[in-house]
Amino acid sequence: MRKPFLGRKAFLAFTIALIVTAAPALAQQKSTSKDRVMERASAEQKALVDSFNKRDAAGIAALYASNAVLVGPSGDISKGRAAIETTETNTIKGFGDFRFASVVKDAGAVGNGLWFTFETTIETKGANGPLTVHVHGLSVLAREGKGWKVAATTLAANVPPPGAPAR
Repeated sequence: MRKPFLGRKAFLAFTIALIVTAAPALAQQKSTSKDRVMERASAEQKALVDSFNKRDAAGIAALYASNAVLVGPSGDISKGRAAIETTETNTIKGFGDFRFASVVKDAGAVGNGLWFTFETTIETKGANGPLTVHVHGLSVLAREGKGWKVAATTLAANVPPPGAPAR
């Protein structure tokens, strides 16, 4: 009779080592729907930040759906990519030398799309020194072709987000 390749003790030690090694991977939870929505929203917002910091209005407009709507802080409405590109060209010119940063605060699924809220900070030089503009917004993403596009964005500048204490 042949001897087993591993003795009982060696097999037991090997099995325990395998379980201990694999446990962290097995313990990781699968990403939830909320995680995937936040990841998608963050990726879209990062693309917007990158385009703004490159001063690329065409790149910003390309993130929007062909029939998208952008509502600016003053209530001005831009409909469609061409109008959004014009608006963002003017925004970039208006801020001059600036630094744009943004973070997604919350996100969720809606129908076949998703929504997300974000906070943006624009640091620039004003007539009397440094100027910081805070923008709070809401965007809705929808499928267009095989990818995602911004269907609508609404912005409010230098106002506290909902639920924040008054300053």
